[in-house]
Amino acid sequence: MARIIAFFGRQPKSVLLTLAFTLIAVIGVLDYATGPEIASSAFYLIPIFLATWFADRPSGLLVSLVSALVWLIADWVPRQSYPHPLIPFWNTAVRLAMFLIVTYTLSALRSLQKQQEELIHFIVHDLRSPLTSILVGLKALQRAGHATLDANQRTLVETAIGSGDRMVTLINSILDLSRLDHGEMPLRIQDIDVGELVGASVEQVTLLAAQKHVAIMPEVEADAATIRADADLTLRVLINLLVNALKFSPADSTIRLRVARDGQYTTTFSIRDQGPGIPRGWAKKVFDKYKQIEARKHGVAVGSGLGLTFCQQAVIAQGGRIWLESGVGKGTTICFTLPPGAGQGRERAAAIPSDQ
Repeated sequence: MARIIAFFGRQPKSVLLTLAFTLIAVIGVLDYATGPEIASSAFYLIPIFLATWFADRPSGLLVSLVSALVWLIADWVPRQSYPHPLIPFWNTAVRLAMFLIVTYTLSALRSLQKQQEELIHFIVHDLRSPLTSILVGLKALQRAGHATLDANQRTLVETAIGSGDRMVTLINSILDLSRLDHGEMPLRIQDIDVGELVGASVEQVTLLAAQKHVAIMPEVEADAATIRADADLTLRVLINLLVNALKFSPADSTIRLRVARDGQYTTTFSIRDQGPGIPRGWAKKVFDKYKQIEARKHGVAVGSGLGLTFCQQAVIAQGGRIWLESGVGKGTTICFTLPPGAGQGRERAAAIPSDQ
């Protein structure tokens, strides 16, 4: 569903209107063929929603008017007799009023959603600047304080830096999520050394893992040495998934990060923890935007932010797919695929459909 919404969100108004009018024509023909005995009014709401939500209010109003006229033509046929000649026009006016109410309601909801997204974007963007300044100061203190700080003080500074780096990663993920949703995220696709990528992601969370007394065991198989992806985006995906696994890993447990070649056309990353696990019914829902908040209210062990949503969109944007395998008391394994490097099977890998 997320991919369908993102697809329509990327289309220009002309394409959306063409699709809407085509749907109206098809619905009108079916309406005429089935006659007035079979109700079909709800189907006209599909092109109205398409034009209003993904284009704008004027487009929705135009589609509403055309839908009402097509409905009139489909119903007002020689086989249909009315006690008064004005009845079909009255029915058309009532239907048009209903369509207009739906159009204005959808337009208002869409406007509120955009305002909310813009507000969140501005707030999160403004948080990044002071946080970056704090990190610059802490890293300067870390470099200059080796001779003057004791072991406990150095640990505190390293902890603060590690937490700040994870906050910057989260902020960047939230800011980029909107661009990924609309297909506007610039990607720098290239061959990436998987060993270096995995090493960098583990290094980012080493301090957090040590604090929680959790071991991270990376394993990269020889035939999965390179992938074809955006290095920065994929690194952030791995960091997000490792941090999410660390949140729910008990002390003295192990997180296994494995990378293996899955056939000729994909390379599969898997992050497996020994946490409480997730009920089967939530396995797909936790990747949807804001569903993690609902999951936490039901006692499901997931994060409360948009980290998994970002990971899903980032993986899909690079031609891969992501899924979750879990069960209560059985831990959680999150897997995602990306095209392999060295030019093998790139075209087919990019065409692999997503299960999400």
